[in-house]
Amino acid sequence: MSRGRTVAVALLLVLAVLGSLLAGVGLVRSVVGVDEARNQELAAAQLRHLVPAVAAGADDDMARLFPEGRELTQALVAMAALDLALADGSGTDQALAAADEATGVLRDPATAARFGVQGGGVFLQGWALQVEERRAALTGRPDDAADVAERAARLAASLRAGLDRGEPFLESYPGRRWPVDTVVAVSALARTGADDDLVQRWVDAAGPVADPATGLLPHEVDAAMRPVEGPRGTSSLLESAFWPDVDPALSARRWAVVTEVFVVRRAGLVGVREHPAGVPSPVLGDVDSGPLVAGVSLSASAVALAGARRHGDAVLADSLQREAEWAGVPVQLGPARRYAGGVLPVADAFLVWARAQPHDLAPADDLAPADAEVDAGTGTAAVVWPWPLAGLLVSLLLAGWAARWLLRSVRRGRVGVAQRGIS
Repeated sequence: MSRGRTVAVALLLVLAVLGSLLAGVGLVRSVVGVDEARNQELAAAQLRHLVPAVAAGADDDMARLFPEGRELTQALVAMAALDLALADGSGTDQALAAADEATGVLRDPATAARFGVQGGGVFLQGWALQVEERRAALTGRPDDAADVAERAARLAASLRAGLDRGEPFLESYPGRRWPVDTVVAVSALARTGADDDLVQRWVDAAGPVADPATGLLPHEVDAAMRPVEGPRGTSSLLESAFWPDVDPALSARRWAVVTEVFVVRRAGLVGVREHPAGVPSPVLGDVDSGPLVAGVSLSASAVALAGARRHGDAVLADSLQREAEWAGVPVQLGPARRYAGGVLPVADAFLVWARAQPHDLAPADDLAPADAEVDAGTGTAAVVWPWPLAGLLVSLLLAGWAARWLLRSVRRGRVGVAQRGIS
């Protein structure tokens, strides 16, 4: 028997054993689920990895992946750390360090200049104010509150000027307007206690721009507020985490539509389709959606988790948590936890930001409450466990076959040695 084949089978045995261990752990995670206490523990463990990683330059790697990668990674990590600190008072020093790191990037004049719009554009201003408002709430210092009020006033002035021109959605880049960016900014203004009349005026102006079929905002509009591209899963789900700050009642009604249009169940798993049914999707996706698998956006699941938590959709949140704990391949080294080996910090950042979201809204009337039994036909709940179970069975079969082959090979070798000794 050739030595090369023996080495190959031995390697297969090692991989099959490792696969069995991983699948077994994944099976346990998919069955046990993540309650709120465990959710907070996981988020804290993620931050113990992410905060120092971002400070060491992990956000720069994301800038090479997509244009806003650095800024978005910084903002998400800081917001998650601040939200957890505001919730229970833990990790305050870490949260303030993450916030200072993020604002140093988001308020850097060089960053604003790169966006090419006065003041850095609504994307940069909105995410920066989200971080700064939370930081001021955590410190409780009057000078921090005054600084936030000043920055909010400038953003409000830009929004008011846009509304006066009949443009509720502001520029993020020269000539480019993504409504989700303005939603984030208006949410930040609402959190700062900005003029309620201005927020309501914006809601009224945004309504006529919405897609007539679904009532959801377009993914992109032009300067005349005409849709460049209709509603998409990634942007609609991201907006859903911020709409509760803007208009809670509208947000609850909107969430029911978002989940109906974009949340799907396929092969037992819950996913988010990037485009509504019947709208063609690029085979590989794009910079906004990330990779697509059969039209489902892999990057949108964490975003959906944030919206589910904000709207009290416990069924969907639980399904997405189970999938993250299985398919995300989490690795915890000491107190720090990372997903997919930590090779994509922005994905880790979206997940920890989603986990830190408060679940402070009651479900809409047509959403299942936390203690409701789930109708398997709704397409909202996931049945995750068959996938790791299948992986476990396949790995065990391969391990068994490889072990049996090697054992027989060893026995044949011993018989050959004995026969040579007799002769």
